Amino acid sequence: MEYAQIVFYQLVIFVIYGAIGVAAVKGGILDEAGLHAVSRVVIKVTLPVMLFTNTVSGVTRESLLESLPVTGATAVMYLLLALLCWGMSRAFGLRGDKASVFMASTMFGNVGFIGIPIIAMLFSERGMLYIAAFTIVDQRE
Repeated sequence: MEYAQIVFYQLVIFVIYGAIGVAAVKGGILDEAGLHAVSRVVIKVTLPVMLFTNTVSGVTRESLLESLPVTGATAVMYLLLALLCWGMSRAFGLRGDKASVFMASTMFGNVGFIGIPIIAMLFSERGMLYIAAFTIVDQRE
């Protein structure tokens, strides 16, 4: 039951953040350019800093080396997802931009705003190390 409460709590926080964003747009505080800027700061600055600071506390060389297979497994997972999504887009008759949007939205879930907080709460110190290893592959452009 404790795990369910943690997941529920993280989802409630996510909904609150979403509501704040909607209110900011509806209230004229943020426009399209502002949303893009905030998104880039969160993804490119805030999230990596949070991962780094949470990961380096208590990490040893041995535990860091033990997490390397997670990076490899993540790369393999995304390769398999890309192949699967490519095949699915062809099976659904999607071409061009529609196929690209389908593939991207199917391959990349909401890791940053839902997955990371849930893993961090469930698995505390060891979870953050694995999240950092996963993010090395996940955030590549």
